[in-house]
Amino acid sequence: MKVDYGLDAPGVVRGFAVAGALLAVATVVLIVAGLPVAPELFALAAVMLLATVAAMVHSSRRGKLVERDRLLEGLGLACEAGGTGLLMVPAAPGDSTGALVYGAAVDGFVVYSMPTGDPHVTAVLERPVPSVVVDQPIGLSGVDFVGLDDRGAAAELGRHLGELGHRRVGVVANRLGTDRNDGPADLDRQERSPYAVVNARLAGLADGLAEHGVDWAGVPVEERFDNSSGAGEAAATALLGRHPELTAVACTTDVFALATLAAAGRRGMRVPRELSVTGFDDVPEASAASLTTVHQPMLDKGRVAGELLLDEGDRPAARHVLLPTTLVVRNSTGKPRE
Repeated sequence: MKVDYGLDAPGVVRGFAVAGALLAVATVVLIVAGLPVAPELFALAAVMLLATVAAMVHSSRRGKLVERDRLLEGLGLACEAGGTGLLMVPAAPGDSTGALVYGAAVDGFVVYSMPTGDPHVTAVLERPVPSVVVDQPIGLSGVDFVGLDDRGAAAELGRHLGELGHRRVGVVANRLGTDRNDGPADLDRQERSPYAVVNARLAGLADGLAEHGVDWAGVPVEERFDNSSGAGEAAATALLGRHPELTAVACTTDVFALATLAAAGRRGMRVPRELSVTGFDDVPEASAASLTTVHQPMLDKGRVAGELLLDEGDRPAARHVLLPTTLVVRNSTGKPRE
């Protein structure tokens, strides 16, 4: 069946946005929070989608799919194949009740990128239905998991910068806590973060740079709560303003990396001659901007999560699926300036 992502397609919803949401699959729920969200995407409350249509949330501003949409597309395709529909309800940071999870009339849950200790996850685990975690939280016993080796992938980026000769590297990172902190993030805040994915990416960058003698304690990290172009450009501007000696900026998302390229341009800095920039995700815009980044298979994440959840076979033990990543070296990185 051809899936139409236009406004008139049944079951397709566009024009909503928040930091987190709880997406349900007609009898299956996907909880989403804590990951990058386009400014246009709002949480959808109690919207039941048709079982025969892949569920999508569309960015009306850019007119193209954001990476989270790719995951939803993959999940939707798996649900379509299984004759199952989708439902999204809010699971925003700060909601301490988890009431919507307890009250959802569903047969299973997909938990997508929630912080450790989130009450919605606790509620999921107390329900007698199957569940799958995508990306985070990690370490839940008896729960299927789909994700990446984020630390290993980020280590490749750090190693790449080190091999080019960069020793003065800064980082723009997405949220490290459920509280808003738009500014520098010290080592203590990094270590206390309940978000496993950004933790792993920072640790991986530290690993790769350490191979070339860079002490992570001396690497400035600029945090932003919102993963948006505006937040990323503000973060890069602040970072480069405080640390003009930097020759490279590593970003934990492509949204921030693309914004860092813009910030560098506004400062009159030539990339990569005067500043190297890396991202993570390999969004469609990354190729056009010639951004060095890590490619991750977002559509496959959603598809595999849906297939695991809808698998009616025996489940003797929790399944743990790590999808492959690829370092994509483009023209935004080069040797450091003299």
